[in-house]
Amino acid sequence: MAPQTSLILAVSPYHLTSREAPAMAAVLLADRAVTLLPTPFAGSTRGDVGLAVERTPRYLRMMESWRWSIPLWRAGVLGTRHGGEDVADEVRGMCESVEHEAELARLRPLMRRSLMGDQDEYLDAVAGDVLKGGPDPGICIPVAAAIDRFAQRNGVAVVRSAASSVAQRAEARLGRRRFAVAVPVLLRGSGERVMAARAGLGEELAELRRQLVRAMEHGDAEGNGNANGSCAEGLAAGARAYGAAFARQRERLTSGDDQEGRRVVDGYVSVTGVTVPADAVLRSSLAAVRAMSVGGSRPANPPHSAGAAEAPMAEGAAG
Repeated sequence: MAPQTSLILAVSPYHLTSREAPAMAAVLLADRAVTLLPTPFAGSTRGDVGLAVERTPRYLRMMESWRWSIPLWRAGVLGTRHGGEDVADEVRGMCESVEHEAELARLRPLMRRSLMGDQDEYLDAVAGDVLKGGPDPGICIPVAAAIDRFAQRNGVAVVRSAASSVAQRAEARLGRRRFAVAVPVLLRGSGERVMAARAGLGEELAELRRQLVRAMEHGDAEGNGNANGSCAEGLAAGARAYGAAFARQRERLTSGDDQEGRRVVDGYVSVTGVTVPADAVLRSSLAAVRAMSVGGSRPANPPHSAGAAEAPMAEGAAG
């Protein structure tokens, strides 16, 4: 896998819908962000999507919940493809892996076996779960695992929320921390405001992105060795310069309501780079299922839920 020269981040559709910090940080800090948009089996042309919207009300509601991000899609900041591949194409393969691979057998009772067999059911189920924030492990597990598999193959970093569920805590134990930095972002604001921030902070963002890519490839949270120490110093300097520029422009970026009539809110996020195995979602979900079996009950939270207020990044090219 060739080294990355741009900061490409994969974002969960759950976070885009709720506009949580991981998504808001990603669309500002990254050169580009990719996400999973469920599309009709026939294709993703305007006609295909239009027919699906007519047939599946919850799919329409999900699309409407993403209206705030339209300027980002139009500018190419947000999309569904990278390396000639579409993130959504991974979901079917992930469902088949769970169905046929022996080591994933414990996840099968959680899966919806008919999910990929009927287009309307697929679109309705995924859209409904995304709108509700991920309560159905039969949907959120294959979606999260599909994003990870896509990211690993394409050398893309995956944006995570802070560990809150059983599976997320299990996943955190699989990771190796490479760097950590705190930076200001727009936590609430329209796509237009995000685009304005990207334009106004362009020079400082470019350097911060360069340092984040470098830290993901060579960083070490302990700062061991000259190269790793240099990564930490470069990232800290890039973050300081970006933070100072954000402070200078804060009033312009946050004043008044945005185009949706919402108050614009800024704040700091903790960005932590962690290398995890490419199948971390599946491993941690299996660990959660085993914990559920030992405990004798099913927890209220699913193995992988979409919540949290921080924006750690787990490197997709893990291993």
